[in-house]
Amino acid sequence: MSRLIFLAICFFIVVRMYMLEGLEAALASSLGVALLASMIWFTDFWTSTIMTFGFWESKAKDFKSPQHSMPALVLMAWILLLLFAFLVASK
Repeated sequence: MSRLIFLAICFFIVVRMYMLEGLEAALASSLGVALLASMIWFTDFWTSTIMTFGFWESKAKDFKSPQHSMPALVLMAWILLLLFAFLVASK
């Protein structure tokens, strides 16, 4: 059910950006949505590979293992998606 809600919000964002700004903005927003989707659906990859570099390294160590940081990463992606949808809707 949450994936269906996610896809509906993503569809709204991309279509709204296409209607307001054109094709280039819709393509840019679809790239951002794809990044957020990868954070939600491929959290194992993000926590074991991406978060071990640079800025994320301290956050990955705080949780002691990648599995403990997965819920925080998913929550962050949902918050960013809802913020993105709110900004697009208020335009």
